[in-house]
Amino acid sequence: EDLLAMLASMPSGYKEVFMLITVDGFSHKEASEMLNISTETSRSQLHRAKLWLKEHLDRNKSNALSNALHTR
Repeated sequence: EDLLAMLASMPSGYKEVFMLITVDGFSHKEASEMLNISTETSRSQLHRAKLWLKEHLDRNKSNALSNALHTR
């Protein structure tokens, strides 16, 4: 549920490439053709999407831990 909410709030360029490659299994070449971007841009967008997700997952984990400690 949290992951779906994060994906919904991910910047669209990151999300499009992330979904095509990670979820749908397309190659960078295929994704770049579908999105009318270069293969290098596809690779860069996927890398940035992964960093974005990691940052937001870490932030949510930190917030959850903080909330758990404050409710005790």
